[in-house]
Amino acid sequence: MKPRVGLVVVMMLGLVGCGSASPDSAASAVSSTSTRQTGFPDVAGKTLAEASFALSSAGYSNYTYWVDGKFDPHAVSSNDDLASFLVTSSYPSAGSEVSKSDHIMLNLIPNPDNPPKPKPSPIPSPAPLPTQTTIAVPAPTTPAAAPTPKKPKQSLVTYIVESDGPIGLITYTNFVGNKMGQEQASDEVLGPVEKSYEFDASNFESSYGFWSLGVSAQAGAGTSIITCRIMHDGREISKQTSTGQYSIVTCNAGR
Repeated sequence: MKPRVGLVVVMMLGLVGCGSASPDSAASAVSSTSTRQTGFPDVAGKTLAEASFALSSAGYSNYTYWVDGKFDPHAVSSNDDLASFLVTSSYPSAGSEVSKSDHIMLNLIPNPDNPPKPKPSPIPSPAPLPTQTTIAVPAPTTPAAAPTPKKPKQSLVTYIVESDGPIGLITYTNFVGNKMGQEQASDEVLGPVEKSYEFDASNFESSYGFWSLGVSAQAGAGTSIITCRIMHDGREISKQTSTGQYSIVTCNAGR
């Protein structure tokens, strides 16, 4: 009886096809492993000068600036500007696995200790001198009791994070009244999540003051969509949405 050579060869080819990866997929895995890095630097809270040095030392150079929630390619025009901004957050976040060639986003606010120089305002023309008039002096009266000082008007800021699945790390960043605060919630929760803060309303009414509000959140396993919103006294001033599990969404607002 002749050996069944054809059947043995077919069975061996079948086993090889089931147990081995294709050359293209293997090469892709090796390439991906060789270009990924771990431990992305933590630059939140640093000046832009310090953050730039940390990123450059780690081999990252492809990044852009977002100032008060808006993309600003002209925020830094000289080395002197590096000390005029603080980094509130980055994408990706600290410790993430990221390639040195990936695009990095830095969220910035003005540095209260060394703010950017504002543009000079025009000097108004002097008002004309008043004409001399006779003023009648009223008779003295009993002074009224001094009114009780009222509590300064407050503004309410509310951060909202919504998703169709688990929410991982949430970071809240406030820079109001020349004071910066940051709070993180790392316990995985189901949305929606709300967090509110009260501030003196005068911090938002001044035309010369700086303020910045920000929230970022990461979707958990199985989450397909995640949305963040910032509400100021009941009015929505920022909204962003990201899709896909482990995606990061960031909302910023300010002046």
